[in-house]
Amino acid sequence: MTSRLLFVATGLLTLFLCPRAVVAQNLQHPDSALQQVNGPVNPASPLPSSPALNNENPDLAGLQTVNKYPVPKTLTLVTFQSLFWTDNAFLTNVNPKASSFGYNGRFLAVYVPYSTYDWTPSISFEQQFVRYDHTSILDFDAQTVRFASKYDLTENKEWSWTAAYSLQRLYTERGQLGEYYKQGLLENEIDYVHPIFNQKNLFFLASYNIGWRLTDPDYYSRVDNSLLFSVVYLPVKQVSLQAYARPAIYAYTDNREFDPNTAPITMSPSV
Repeated sequence: MTSRLLFVATGLLTLFLCPRAVVAQNLQHPDSALQQVNGPVNPASPLPSSPALNNENPDLAGLQTVNKYPVPKTLTLVTFQSLFWTDNAFLTNVNPKASSFGYNGRFLAVYVPYSTYDWTPSISFEQQFVRYDHTSILDFDAQTVRFASKYDLTENKEWSWTAAYSLQRLYTERGQLGEYYKQGLLENEIDYVHPIFNQKNLFFLASYNIGWRLTDPDYYSRVDNSLLFSVVYLPVKQVSLQAYARPAIYAYTDNREFDPNTAPITMSPSV
């Protein structure tokens, strides 16, 4: 087996209702399509939360402060409705590039059958709809099933390890194409989150992720290695502002040439 390494570095600033960054993608590169649209944070793996209760009572002088963290809900239903703009909808170097506004609708269900203080297994299903205005030929839908196990490595939950396996299919009604891409993804991720200046609404995030991606068509099969560095600000609970950089190395399992200069510029307020 031969491999080709590709270095990718991306960064952007987004304002939206949940800590999710949104960038553009297309049917010609389905392996990175949803990753680019949805950003670096998976909605099935929400940002680590700060302690729900800091039990500081002056009457308990001499006793150690007790931090209580929220218990994961058994069933969580989430929806993300986002509008975005890209200057390069087809992700191509050919000029002039096609710009377009788009809509990204996500509907997610996460089931946690059992959890302990430091371990949270989960099963999630997501239905997604992506639509463009000027480049509607790129419209597509996606379905993802994900099995994950998250283990907190430290008592304060700043360090955690997540192992996950997901199955995904992309399909479209355009051009009678139907289902045009499938993948299975096995990944391991180490996460670190820490409040900045001891603020409860300002966080620094860092993570390392390695994933083995088997795809149909096999052209997109690869091994991903990526780092994530991010600062997240939550002025209120439902609104966040996130800046991130995500350098990555992709090891493809064939000898083909791959164009590294396809990252678009995208702005994406969500509603």
